Amino acid sequence: MRVRYTPAALLDLEEIRNYYEYDLENPDASRRILTGLARSVALLKDNPFMGMELRKKTGREVPGRCLISGRYVIVYDVDETISVLRILDARVDYMRVLF
Repeated sequence: MRVRYTPAALLDLEEIRNYYEYDLENPDASRRILTGLARSVALLKDNPFMGMELRKKTGREVPGRCLISGRYVIVYDVDETISVLRILDARVDYMRVLF
């Protein structure tokens, strides 16, 4: 199954990279975290329904799924392709960002 990233998800990845690489001055951590996120997304190609349905997490009838990868929540939807919608820090109120 094909994976695509929305512009918002690409911006999330850029912000994650910038935070670790420039704010914390730790390019090794940046590479490690981005590699881990890419591996988690790659797992979805063969197992697109492995993440939890957002409606179970939120109690609302909303489409999409979420997968935890380290400190991050990968929010995605499955149609003909897997659309990565957002990649958010699980330590913040990511539900407020989503809704």
